[in-house]
Amino acid sequence: MDDNIDYCIKKTNILLVEVKVFKEFLGYGLAEEDLRRKEKYRKVVFYDHMFIDLENGEELTELWDKDSNVKKPIYTNTRYISATYLNPDTTDEDLIQAAKVYELAVLRKRLIKEKKLKMFPQKRLY
Repeated sequence: MDDNIDYCIKKTNILLVEVKVFKEFLGYGLAEEDLRRKEKYRKVVFYDHMFIDLENGEELTELWDKDSNVKKPIYTNTRYISATYLNPDTTDEDLIQAAKVYELAVLRKRLIKEKKLKMFPQKRLY
């Protein structure tokens, strides 16, 4: 890993979010996938303007903008944050996992910028 990454993740940086995944556009709205409770509510670390899932290290995208409109574009198989809550039961293991996933997210962004990691195109719904 990079030894010169300076950051300080606190318990207040770990949040609980409600996640939505869309499967198709029906003309009048977006059809959501039915997610189990464990998949619907996720612990994330919010740091450096990124929401990163603690379980799999995936960067999540906000569904709403500051004016409460749906952000465009919407893709299939992408997790969108619909609501954010404070996480009351943050543990030390969560802080250790948050540091790991944050370092991997920074490394991933750097590899994409250097064109050493290629992103596959996604199907756009909206």
